[in-house]
Amino acid sequence: MLDLTVVINTKNEEEKLPTLLKSLKSLSAKILVVDMNSQDETIKIAKDFGAEVIKYKEEHGFADPARNFAFSKVETNWILVMDADEALTPELSLFIKARVESPTADVYYFPRKNLFFGQWVKHTGWWPDYNPRFFRTGYLSWPAKVHGAPEVKGRVEYLPIKEDLAIVHHNYDSVEHFLEKLNRYTTLAATSLKINEVKAPISQAQVLDRFFTEFLRRYFSMEGWKDGVMGAGLSLLQSAYELSTLLKIWELNGCPSSNVDQESGLRRLQMFKKEINYWVADYHIKKSYGLVKVFWLIRRKFQI
Repeated sequence: MLDLTVVINTKNEEEKLPTLLKSLKSLSAKILVVDMNSQDETIKIAKDFGAEVIKYKEEHGFADPARNFAFSKVETNWILVMDADEALTPELSLFIKARVESPTADVYYFPRKNLFFGQWVKHTGWWPDYNPRFFRTGYLSWPAKVHGAPEVKGRVEYLPIKEDLAIVHHNYDSVEHFLEKLNRYTTLAATSLKINEVKAPISQAQVLDRFFTEFLRRYFSMEGWKDGVMGAGLSLLQSAYELSTLLKIWELNGCPSSNVDQESGLRRLQMFKKEINYWVADYHIKKSYGLVKVFWLIRRKFQI
């Protein structure tokens, strides 16, 4: 058997877990499922496949603490972390087997092919979406907070940005699924961030800025517009995530009223208009030539 343990955290994943387990078959590695109080057939499916199942009874609302618990139970020299809604490609399986036997790094970052509502999102900040998933035991851990950056040590290697070397991630099945997770994760994020936030009243400008900054980043800087309706929708939904987190922090702090700078919101909207002008001009510059390009260069410079 390969000197590798595949760590999977689960909670009510009976529908998606079989696809992942089938994709792991060629690895011939130990599979460790750490289950977070599933109420469906998840545990039975894992055991039928031959996985070892350990129950993790603490309730955190997200997987990272359970992942670290799982790492403490690993006895092999290498770990592969997978989510239940993911799958390996045959090419990625071959790469992993080769690196267990002949490593070139201590931690490997894999690209991830994110599928939203059944569509591969190639922009909007969702590709290549590098994640550290394959590593020597003891060389990586996750902080106990929502969407926290993992702590990595040793030599790091990023795989090429190729579809056949990417983890396939069935990210969200529907808009309803996205909104359900948005609500749950923003509550968790607000609760964990509250102690680090200034409790002074927030301004209208801060509220608008939290939303518009994320939208501009996703839709323009990360070229979400190239993903069509999906890119526009995801840019707005991700902006709603940031806005919801801020407002939930404000709510947890008692919804303090503010009489400070009542016009700050209007000024922020004016700045937003200028930023939109900049990015629209930038788009035209990339598609223009000669005097037309000069025209748009001027418009971008002055944000008009």
